Amino acid sequence: MFPPDAGRAPLRPAADPHAAAAETWQMLSGLFEASRLIPAALRAADGSLPLTVIGGFLGAGKTTLLNRLLSAPHGRRIAVLVNDFGRINIDAALIRSRSEDMISLTNGCACCSVAGDLTKTLIALAQREEPPEAIVLEASGLADPRGIAQVALANPALRLDGLLVVADAETLAARAADPLTGAPFRAQLAAADLVVLSKLDLLDEAGREAARAWLATELPGRPVIEADHGGIPAEIALGIASTRDLRGETPALAGTRRGLRDLQPELRRAAGRNPTAGLAGHAAGHAAARQGRAVPGRRTGAARGVPARGCALEHHARRAVQRSPGRTCR
Repeated sequence: MFPPDAGRAPLRPAADPHAAAAETWQMLSGLFEASRLIPAALRAADGSLPLTVIGGFLGAGKTTLLNRLLSAPHGRRIAVLVNDFGRINIDAALIRSRSEDMISLTNGCACCSVAGDLTKTLIALAQREEPPEAIVLEASGLADPRGIAQVALANPALRLDGLLVVADAETLAARAADPLTGAPFRAQLAAADLVVLSKLDLLDEAGREAARAWLATELPGRPVIEADHGGIPAEIALGIASTRDLRGETPALAGTRRGLRDLQPELRRAAGRNPTAGLAGHAAGHAAARQGRAVPGRRTGAARGVPARGCALEHHARRAVQRSPGRTCR
């Protein structure tokens, strides 16, 4: 287990309010969709499925790490969720069966294609008679892993094990300095519970020391592990044991000043709930409505039986994000 909030000093990206507002609304939309789709009861117990989200830029080494986790003899049933099967190169001898959206392995692991529907994939895993012992979710190259994790954790069967970000030692400083990639790259690093430093074997000793020094300066105290030809031990990747509560954090792709934390007053006015309840309360309200019962103390549209498309909370959230600095959508 890594120390809670180790070195969590902010690594601030440059402001890009247009991208930030879009990222925040995309994450909120995912949460609202999850609240509609997740059934009132799941076969897997609440908090029984540990979730690890792996982020990092294209080419940093995420796929190599995922391949290692799938094929390593760690003895755990892992479900790895990816956007694109084509980049996963699994040894044919390990494949037990293959369908359009899943590869089952002889070691009990499975690789699933999210195919743009993360919520439904996670529901299916939580409804299995024999659910996975761990879920690993690959974030896309530009995504802030916090937003992806917040959407996934709307499923009550999941609990956060940690956010792992893979960083290419060859391109660290260049990515951060590039005006096009600097903001999302720094946001990914700032979100990480654990940074995996990859491709050190491609650098000479001076280059390796420069990469280590850059991370130590930018993320003081943050746990960093160096990948051995792309892989790290499964017990480290799947044993972060984070104690963070992501409901209070804002995906910071581009330093927006109106993220989840800043939206809370408006969300509370729409929902009429306890300030600490967060968006999880919104999902509970929709679930209660599906069961035909009200949630005490809540005044959401869902709790009153109002159709989800008319939910006041969603309306206020959309309006709040649209009023982000620089946002021009209507």
